[in-house]
Amino acid sequence: MVRSPVKAHVLCLQGSLGVPSRTAVLLELVARLLQRQGATTETVDMRDVSLPQVDPRYHGAPEDNPAPAVGGFLAKVRAADAMVWASPVYHNSYSGALKNAIDHLSIADVRDKPLALCGNGGRRASVQATDHLRIVARSLHGIAVPLGVTTANGDYAREGDDFRIRETEVVQRSAAMCDQLLDYVEKFRTAPEVPTRAPAVGRT
Repeated sequence: MVRSPVKAHVLCLQGSLGVPSRTAVLLELVARLLQRQGATTETVDMRDVSLPQVDPRYHGAPEDNPAPAVGGFLAKVRAADAMVWASPVYHNSYSGALKNAIDHLSIADVRDKPLALCGNGGRRASVQATDHLRIVARSLHGIAVPLGVTTANGDYAREGDDFRIRETEVVQRSAAMCDQLLDYVEKFRTAPEVPTRAPAVGRT
């Protein structure tokens, strides 16, 4: 069954600082797969942005931060229907650069936004980075899809100055994750609003 194109804008956050980067190559694949489904994508690469260290004075109201880079980043997040967070495993967690970017966001920026999580685990397809990001997504009231993609170094081959994915299974799992992300976008976009029940009066 061929699905209809999904009108959605997906912001991809690339958390690796490596050059070249397997995580960046994986995220490029994910972006292409989303585009094939009719979505538009934009990537914020932590190697290219100059976000300042998060300032706790603006916790809960990041738009008040006077740094232009913060305002530009917030605008991209708020314009997105969904996001993809990608990070290699650094010390059994995700990268500090990606954490700093996410720390600039408030719950209002992520609430009810579908998220897909992926990255590279090094020698093995370790899931620590994506598992930790899932906890962060939940704390911001985002909706992380069940499927994630974690690769190992052996899933890539060196090609000139970069890497390429050589394992078909990685492509297939990435495609399934993208399908699930866009399904979530559609479902939560059309889900009826649940009315808030008024508290009972006069009961003990």
